[in-house]
Order: sequence, then C-alpha cells, then structure tokens
Amino acid sequence: ILVWVDENGMLCSGVIDDHVSMRWHTVRLGATPKLIKHWERGSDSKLLVVTEHHRLATSSQVVIKHADSLEVCGGMELHPGHRIAALAVGAVGQIAISTVVLDEGLGFGTISLHDMVEIGPVDERNLWGLELKATIKLPENAGCFAMGWLDCGGLVGVVNESVIVYNPEPFSQVAHVSTQNHGCALVMSVRPHSNQFAVAEALRTITLYEFIPHHKRIDLIGKDTGSRVVTALMQFDQGDLLLADHKGLIATSTLLDGKLELGSAAHCGHRVTQLCPGLVGGAHLSSTPTDCAEQSAVLVTASGAVAQVKSVSAVVYKKLSSIEHQLESTVKAVGSLSHREFWTSNLPNPRHSMIDGDLVCSIAHADDISRAEVLHKAQCQENELQEMLRIRL
Repeated sequence: ILVWVDENGMLCSGVIDDHVSMRWHTVRLGATPKLIKHWERGSDSKLLVVTEHHRLATSSQVVIKHADSLEVCGGMELHPGHRIAALAVGAVGQIAISTVVLDEGLGFGTISLHDMVEIGPVDERNLWGLELKATIKLPENAGCFAMGWLDCGGLVGVVNESVIVYNPEPFSQVAHVSTQNHGCALVMSVRPHSNQFAVAEALRTITLYEFIPHHKRIDLIGKDTGSRVVTALMQFDQGDLLLADHKGLIATSTLLDGKLELGSAAHCGHRVTQLCPGLVGGAHLSSTPTDCAEQSAVLVTASGAVAQVKSVSAVVYKKLSSIEHQLESTVKAVGSLSHREFWTSNLPNPRHSMIDGDLVCSIAHADDISRAEVLHKAQCQENELQEMLRIRL
C-alpha cells in the first residue's frame, strides 16, 4: 500500500497492481499535511500524519489513522508555537518528535520521546494517543530536521551542523561529531538492522557513519567525492547507497577505499523527493530483502510520479542493455531526440548506466517485424524477454 498527500491537501492511499494501474481512495484532512510515518506493533498498524491548520500555522498536530481505512483513531495537539520538523518511528513502536519553537522572537528546538498508547473506547471508537516519556531542549537557534532509530536502540539526529546519538533511557546525548563541511544537513538514511547511517549536507557532501555503542563513538566510514544537492537518500546495504539530486539524477553509490563512488546512474528528468524500500508490484514497503541481487526501492517525485528502481544480475543487465540499445535505433523519439543523450545528460562517468525500464517495456507495443528485429540483434529469445518483463521490471 502506498500512502501520499496530493497538492490539494488530500491524504491518499492506494495499490499499484501488476498492470501498473492505480486504485486508491482519499480522505480530506481539513488541515495542511506535512509528514506521514507508518507505525506498527504486532497486528496494530497505524499512520502518523503531521498536519498544520493553515498555511501560516504556528503549531502542528499529529493525527493517528488506521493504515487500511484512513479513519481517525486519535491524535495529539502540540503547544502553540511548536511546529514539527521531523518524526521517527522505531522498530518496537517508539516515537521521536523534533519540533521548532518560536517563543518571543527566540528560536529553539526540542526532541521528545513518546509511546503509542490505547486510550479506550470513546463514542464507539477505540482511540489512541501519544504518551510523553522524555524531552530534550536543544540550544538556541538549533533544530533537528532528520532523525532515525539505530539497531542498538539509540536515536540519531542531525542538529544544525552536528550529528548526535541519544540514549533513550535516560534520554541523554552519548556521542557527537560535526558534519564534514560544517554545514547543516536535512537528509539522512539509517541502514535497516544496523548502526550505520548516511547524512547528506547542504554543502554537497554525503557522509557514511557508524555508531559504536560500546565505545559511545561515531566513526566516519566514508564520504562522497562529488558535489550534489541531494534530495533523497536510502542506504540499502553496507556501503551501498541509492541517491537522487535536484537535477534529476538517480544513482547508486558504493564505498570503495573510504570513498563513495557512483556505480550506476541515470538522468530521469524528475526531482525525486522520497526513496523507500519495496516494489511497485505490491511488496510491503518496509520489507528488507536479504539478497543484495534483489534490492529494490520505490521513489516518488515532485511532479507526482511513482516509480521503481531495482537491481538485476550481470547476466540480466547485459540482456536488457542490449535490448535498450537496439530499441534506441528502432523506436524514433519525438523530435529526433537521442534517448542516450537525455538519459546520460550532465552525468559523471559511472561504471554502468541504469536501464530505462519504460523504454524496454515499450517493445511490447512494437509490431511483430520490429519486435523480431530487435530481439534478433539483441540475441535474446522471446521467452527470455517475457521472463524479464514479468519478474524483473
């Protein structure tokens, strides 16, 4: 199930089936939605939706909804002047909320820990709420805009130009490092089931860290040698990242000798705003495949598109690349534009170009003669093509 917010402030949920057709229903929130997080504990599954009452809102609220029906089942209103900047949900249901507070002209931030609690039946509805466990006040003019839970149970947050790890019990700071270029960071990704995390600075640096619980230390593992304004980031394996920048780049990055080097890249023409693990064809978005050869991610763009990036074996990549090359010369683009020039526009030199799945799938609409010609030149059998289209794309 995908959950998103449209430009009219509607909360939507839907499923993309195997034929890539969307079925969804919408709910009007009556407020401006800012952030959505999924909370799960056992059989209970809820959505935490951060909303603001109007465009110039001075406070935020957290609305709790059932994940399947989108019906409201609780919530929490923040104090006046408190606006939520980030929200993180842990594996066992613990919730961290960072806020920015405007108080008599002075700005500061807070980080608070909460538990989801069942209040009980009210007006024939079983209501839920957030129980405050602890709060930390950040220094003046400091705010935390990205957080995540580590496998050791610690909470990592980016506070201005610092990366800080907190111990939830008692709620206290246990480790601290400055960002590599001493710039603020707004994008962060924690590798599932580990203490590794990647941080993207506003000053165009991606840094990979690991928290060492026994020594209460944050170690630098590697950093990006490029200069990119990162809009979305996902760490899916040790030393392997998927990233997107503001110019429409989608790329993988691999840790080699302490440096994060681009592996595969493409210019997709969209500004990606979110990356999350999963498959368009219906796999659970929080799933974490153990086979690196089957890693996949769902991405959403600023223009409202939903797409999928999926890893393939070297054998499949070679077949798809050959088909793509033949299609480039067979399928004429509008205005005689070069697909290759657009797909690799303004890219550095990665080891591999990404396969354009939309282009490869267009072979299904080619006439029999063109289709046979492409497959013959690509040295690919019809049954091989069908298998790749059914499973891989």
